[in-house]
Amino acid sequence: MKHSVAFFIGLFLSLAASAQSSFELPDKPFILNLPVDQVLRKQVDHEAIQFGLTENELSFLYWVNYFRQDPKLFYASCLVPFLKQFPQVDGQNAKSLKADLSSIGSLPYFRLNPKLSIVAKEHALDLSLHADGISHTSSTGRTFAMRIQDAGFRQSAAENIYAGKDGSLASLVLLLLDIGVNGLGHRKNLLQANYTETGISIKTHKNGERVILVQEFGSKE
Repeated sequence: MKHSVAFFIGLFLSLAASAQSSFELPDKPFILNLPVDQVLRKQVDHEAIQFGLTENELSFLYWVNYFRQDPKLFYASCLVPFLKQFPQVDGQNAKSLKADLSSIGSLPYFRLNPKLSIVAKEHALDLSLHADGISHTSSTGRTFAMRIQDAGFRQSAAENIYAGKDGSLASLVLLLLDIGVNGLGHRKNLLQANYTETGISIKTHKNGERVILVQEFGSKE
């Protein structure tokens, strides 16, 4: 299964470079036997109801906040098992990720933002219907900055995009590893303490072979 990732990072209307990477992993599920954090799950479920998240989107929100509340624990409980099951990705990026997660403490919880949620849903749907690859520019030519501006979000913002078979924990791990992406933009977005607002959307691509995951990041309005 080919996994592709793309990111955008930068302040609103002050655009940084974006990058993409594509690589193959064995077409098999990531198996993890880990107890559910019931307190976190309850908090995520509460938000999911308000925003109408699908089960896949709810799962991604759970895992991204599980990771944020204790990066060191996430590495031990999730990254280590992933690297054992997929040794193809156990290289330099895995080493640098271990160093990054070992050097930081707890990060703020990502709360769903209505404006960022709209941006994520619209772009994920557009990519799923009209794109063969992944891009931060819509099929009608609207850039990330234009889409954020149209939604009325005025704070600093960023965007991660992932395409692959899995839209939950495995996709988060691959975004954190950021293999083949200069500057590690996906990882930096996910580790950014100033980003506390998010929007998440996961759509099945028109070919039915993969999902498109779009996550928006923003500072508090």
